[in-house]
Amino acid sequence: MTALRLQAQELAFKHYDTGEGLPGSEVYDVLEDSQGYMWFATDMGVARYDGYAFEAFTTEDGLSDNTIFEICEDGKGRIWFAGFNQRLCYFERGRIHPFVNNDALIRMINNKSGLILGMVVDANNYIYLGLKSGGYFRITSGGEIISLAPNSSPTRYGWYSVPVENDRITFTIKPSEFARNYRGYVIEGKDTLQLFDDVTKKGEAGLGSGFVLRSLAVNDTLQLAVWGKNLWWITPDTVILKTMEYSALHLQEDSTGNVWVSLIDGGVYRFTPPLSPDHQPDQWLKGVSVTSVTRDRQGGMWFGGMTEGVYYLPTSNMHIMPFYESRNVNTMLFMEAGKDCIYLANILGAVDELSFEGKRVRHYAEREHSDASHVRHTTMDRKGDRFILWEGGMKRIEYVRNGEVRPIPFNRMVRDAVCIGDTIVGVGIRTISCLVGDTQYLNVLPKSYSATMTSVTGMSVGDLYIGTVEGLYRYRSGAFYFLGDTDKRLRARVTAMEIAPDGTIWIATKGAGLLVYKDSVLRQYSEADGLCNNLLTDVTLDDNGDVWVTSFSGASRVRPGNEHPILTLTTASGIASNHVMQVATGGGKVWLLTDKGLSWFSREVVDPETYFAPIRFREVMVNNVPAPDTSHLLLKPGERNIEIRFAALDYQQSGKVRYRYRIAGLEESWSTTTLHSVRYAKLPKGEYTFEVTAANQLGQWNPVPATFEFTIQPYIYETTWFMLLGVALLIGSAVWYGRYRIRQLAWKNAIREEQNNFQMQALIAQMNPHFLYNSLCSIQYFIIRHDIDTSNSFIAHFARLMRLVLENSQKPLIPLEAELEALENYMKLEVLRLPQGFDYSIEVDDDVNTREVKFPSLLLQPFVENAIWHGLIPKSDRGRLSIRITRAGNRLRCEIEDNGVGRQAAATNRETSRPGHESHATKLIDKRLDLLHQMMGEVFHCEYIDLKDADDHPVGTCVVLTFPEIR
Repeated sequence: MTALRLQAQELAFKHYDTGEGLPGSEVYDVLEDSQGYMWFATDMGVARYDGYAFEAFTTEDGLSDNTIFEICEDGKGRIWFAGFNQRLCYFERGRIHPFVNNDALIRMINNKSGLILGMVVDANNYIYLGLKSGGYFRITSGGEIISLAPNSSPTRYGWYSVPVENDRITFTIKPSEFARNYRGYVIEGKDTLQLFDDVTKKGEAGLGSGFVLRSLAVNDTLQLAVWGKNLWWITPDTVILKTMEYSALHLQEDSTGNVWVSLIDGGVYRFTPPLSPDHQPDQWLKGVSVTSVTRDRQGGMWFGGMTEGVYYLPTSNMHIMPFYESRNVNTMLFMEAGKDCIYLANILGAVDELSFEGKRVRHYAEREHSDASHVRHTTMDRKGDRFILWEGGMKRIEYVRNGEVRPIPFNRMVRDAVCIGDTIVGVGIRTISCLVGDTQYLNVLPKSYSATMTSVTGMSVGDLYIGTVEGLYRYRSGAFYFLGDTDKRLRARVTAMEIAPDGTIWIATKGAGLLVYKDSVLRQYSEADGLCNNLLTDVTLDDNGDVWVTSFSGASRVRPGNEHPILTLTTASGIASNHVMQVATGGGKVWLLTDKGLSWFSREVVDPETYFAPIRFREVMVNNVPAPDTSHLLLKPGERNIEIRFAALDYQQSGKVRYRYRIAGLEESWSTTTLHSVRYAKLPKGEYTFEVTAANQLGQWNPVPATFEFTIQPYIYETTWFMLLGVALLIGSAVWYGRYRIRQLAWKNAIREEQNNFQMQALIAQMNPHFLYNSLCSIQYFIIRHDIDTSNSFIAHFARLMRLVLENSQKPLIPLEAELEALENYMKLEVLRLPQGFDYSIEVDDDVNTREVKFPSLLLQPFVENAIWHGLIPKSDRGRLSIRITRAGNRLRCEIEDNGVGRQAAATNRETSRPGHESHATKLIDKRLDLLHQMMGEVFHCEYIDLKDADDHPVGTCVVLTFPEIR
């Protein structure tokens, strides 16, 4: 069983390969373009990277060849690619276009072995190509191809490189024609490099064979060249040869003046200014064949690998010491910073002592204990030279100092401890323990105290702050005070605490982020402020007053008083893992213990430069369909749903960027998100400017937002002219409707008044003086004859009829039942009053509900009165009158049938009895039916049928009235 299983320290490289989206593992060239995108030339196409995803391009997308050796950008922003097949193409406005003179270029090369291994662009947008096996060409901005060097036959030395330095071209034709522009010397020779200034020989150096010859003009007085394992330092006066351990593939200079030598299986050498032949370079990525080195605008370094994809180094300040795979390591680890070293321990008591340079000084083997004796906590004493391990079931602690381990008995398990002066105070299960030297003091708490203690801090032994799973307590003068009653944020579970010299308590919690408590005043830092997470694992203070917290999402530095106080570090920043368990400071460095290894960095140079990454709009979706052009979208009226996808090209935050966005004019306040797309639904018509800005690693918002303009065209009914027309039509319609409404009201009032007149006439007809007089005379007649029963019946029917007539006349529509009841009372009176009388009947179908069906009041009475007086009374014998109500489809049918003398005989009788009299009853009935039709929109139809016998003699009359079923 091994101890911590630490590997050797290394820089925090991030590796990208086909699993992350690269089209191929063989990367030949790396470029950061003027927009901020990273481009990679591979054996399977090219890829563009925006910090979130790789976008691959192949021959299917227009690439001239899937194997691309060189990438460069011209002054117009076009990205040029040189393929294995000697053809060129370029990327512009989202598409790849072929070079129009590819065929002419191939004819001029006239050599299938003439691979393009060098391609640069000068200030005039001239493209320079250097070829393997000879040849050096210039392509003008107009596409003209000019040969600048002889295209000789292939040789084993025939490699060309054409880097650009300050608009000057340096190139290699072949070993015998190694030349440099703008200088007065030429290096010649078949097997040696000979330096001449005019005609004076200045020096020479031997060449190897079978390797690439690369040259680099550093400045006016220094040129470097590599060939195989040879590195030449060339000045106007001398040539110095240095032999390297590995053969070189490339020679480059970055924007800071560092010179990089790419090596076969040796990674890279980095020479930092001031450059000197005696300079000892740094070596990175040993074991990797590096083809290309590029420094991006943020200072991150990109290394193309011959077979292993791409390596990215965010900063050279970050160091990691990975753990070997071991099942024991991932259970629990502890770390403390001593006076001059860092201590690491696992749960079995194994300890590694590391210098502040990250080198292992001592190792203390783990002891054979039972599982119950696992280490529960570690502490450093005040002097920083005694590392204390608090064990569990064995009830003891162990001192580790100067290569020795000394156990002493201790009968309480400790969950956390703090050094206050010469006293170490620990908290456990209902116990506060004090350790002074080897002497321990215990304070057993009462059983009423049940909170589980997790951490402790304080300025004195008698005044402690104790963190628990329930929140923060203060222990003072032997009594506990729960501070969670003063602020609910202090009820969050406490994981760790540190107290500053001024008494400020920094509290790491699970759920409430980082709390700052002093003099009953509480402040909070959370994810909303840029903190790594609200679930924290540890907290510590460094000598500068900075506060460091850790979580399972990385680590954060809080610098109180700064405008942007929080700096968050993640794997994108170079730490070994986002799963950070503990933090310590020592030796001017910050040490982070993660589940995958130990990370450390100098706290003085951890701050990144104030860099605002450019934001690029990746794609715009309109109604879930990609928009073909995003320069300025002109959307149709129905295209109201838009999704805008963007990316801040911040490779050090590796897709963990905070954005804020809004639509200017539509939204006043900013919305914040960590997503890199925004969706708007059902936007109104108008011209819009979408604004988005990103926060850098320091939490600073870019003051200049990226903007995207688009216009949503209005529907025709949203246009100004249409709305003006609509207003005019509305006003005209309102005027017309007002006049129409006035006419309608006048007409309805006239109809209503006329209807009331007809109702009044019907009422008058029902209660006319003649009828009243005859009725009263009939009553008198029955009384004189002492016919008490008949007179009482007549009076009762007469009174009931008068009441019904008066009630029914108050309403335009009454229940059909009320109308029939009035008719029946009327007919009973007429039967009693007339000498010969008549028989009558009222029949209603079962499917007609007379209580619910509404009927115009006093409408049937004139028909019944006509049947009695003009049809039945003239008869010599007793007559018969029947009323039948039936259903006819969705209408009702009323038949009033008598067996009287008929209409013709009745007309003759009227003419005889009242010569010249014109009856208006029929006309009034027709007029009222027409008024009902106009008011109710329903047809009331009346039909008169003359009944005759077989000999065509009149035998009565039938009136058929059909009307709607009104409820």
